[in-house]
Amino acid sequence: MKKTMIALMLAGTVSAVNAHSNGCDYSVDYNININDQQLRFDKKSGDSIVFQGDKLMINGQSVALNDKQLQASRELQEQSRAVVPKIAYIAVEGAELGVKAATIALTGLFGDGEDVHKDLIEPLEAISAKIKDNISETSLNTEVLEESFDEDFENEIEDLVETALSKYSGKMISQVIGSIFSGDEEDVKDLEFRMENMEHDIERYVETHAEVLEEKADELCVDLKSIAELDKQLEDVDGYPKEGIIQENSDHGFRVSGLSINND
Repeated sequence: MKKTMIALMLAGTVSAVNAHSNGCDYSVDYNININDQQLRFDKKSGDSIVFQGDKLMINGQSVALNDKQLQASRELQEQSRAVVPKIAYIAVEGAELGVKAATIALTGLFGDGEDVHKDLIEPLEAISAKIKDNISETSLNTEVLEESFDEDFENEIEDLVETALSKYSGKMISQVIGSIFSGDEEDVKDLEFRMENMEHDIERYVETHAEVLEEKADELCVDLKSIAELDKQLEDVDGYPKEGIIQENSDHGFRVSGLSINND
């Protein structure tokens, strides 16, 4: 029962942050690195696709491009250089927004003491820090990011729930039951007031800070669609991935929509 209550609380926090989810859903399973000369897509397996001006090299071998493919290559490079910083901005800001919303919820339930911060907030902050360490305006470490958003996040939430259960939820449940059965209307009203304030604080914070993310998400969806179309024009190039570098509506690889890019 306690675990269900805390899980629902966390789900509610995530729902508040994700209340503006858009229909943009692309994935990529290549790490991306950009410098003045190159746009690189690399896999841990060693596969690589390197755009360098009018040259395209696949696994170290230069490949021939017809005029249409050359134009697509040029535009893909230009647009990718512009879109990676947008992905980085949304990822970092989205992570910060999620941590802050969870912090409001957790401290609203369990207080803002040092132990609560260490046991419940710092694990979430660690995920946010890991995201920041693996994404920038010139690089995306998609393998680490995929783990952070999927496996690591799930494990951290499970650990957080267990910690809250074993160390803090008993106090919260006792307080709820005590308020209900004390017969003291002031205690009940105070508890209700604090819970309502927590909910309003989360909604207010998310709504205030989500507006900019929504606008950036709209732009990003348009950009990703354009890059996916250019990517598709290169699929006939000898050695180029048959499904392209970026896939739409795919669970394979790092999902860009998993960044809490939100704007229903």
